[in-house]
Amino acid sequence: MSEDTRRLHLRFSMQRPEQKKAFEIISAIPAGRRMEYLCGLINRETQLHDLERHIINAVRKALSDYQPQIQPSKEENTAEEIREDIMDFLASL
Repeated sequence: MSEDTRRLHLRFSMQRPEQKKAFEIISAIPAGRRMEYLCGLINRETQLHDLERHIINAVRKALSDYQPQIQPSKEENTAEEIREDIMDFLASL
């Protein structure tokens, strides 16, 4: 084995459903393509995890910077108008 090549031995337990499923998936890949498949899978998973972490941090920052503006709702304005109408009516009596 050359210095730039490393070997990793994996043992799958057929008693554990997750490991059994992984073994079945890997075994279905043609022998010459397994390494490329596994490396691509691991690298994509790492990239997705990094992207998720960046998105979460951006959302947290946006939420911490958010300053909500509270404006009276139309219902409150309508209630005030009704009260004024009632007072005007009572004043006219």
